Amino acid sequence: MDQFTIPNIPPASDVETLRLSVTNALSKLVGQLNAQPTQLDAKGQRLINVATPTGPNDAVNLRYLKYNVPTSTQAANQNTGSGKDAYTIVFSADFAFSGDDFPAFVVGVDRAGFAEEAWVYAVGVPVSTGGLSVNISRNGTNMLATPLVLASGSTGPVYVTTFTTSNLVHGDIVKLVTSTMGGVTDLSVGLVVKRV
Repeated sequence: MDQFTIPNIPPASDVETLRLSVTNALSKLVGQLNAQPTQLDAKGQRLINVATPTGPNDAVNLRYLKYNVPTSTQAANQNTGSGKDAYTIVFSADFAFSGDDFPAFVVGVDRAGFAEEAWVYAVGVPVSTGGLSVNISRNGTNMLATPLVLASGSTGPVYVTTFTTSNLVHGDIVKLVTSTMGGVTDLSVGLVVKRV
């Protein structure tokens, strides 16, 4: 069995000397503890007393894993773009017609990313209008490869995941483009963006 020595702390006449003596003593104690090899618990078939890793080939303890490595669900969400790394730009109106101007969304700091999905939903699409057709533009150019379309009398939601351009950068202006729409009630259009 190893023996540990307790460093002496000599009497000091001032606080700075005492602080240096205590720091030196603690450093020696930590050095003794760090010199001990990792122990094996053969009955539990585990390594115990594994330090926090500092090098690429170090063993990893459970505490480090819990606080630094994402769970499989978190990793899956990061890979698919779902979860906290995505946000949605929403355009909505209680009542809307073709040509209505909706407020623009300006891509701000920490909002740059790639469009993943667009959707449309409306409570009332009058039969007389021939349905609803909208697109989303980025700096004046339509982003969706095909417009979002709701047939007369339907509500949706309808989804589109193909884009002519999906990259959004700081300062881009994103707008809802209404091409066919007459007297639609409770309109909601969204663009899901995965942040980079």
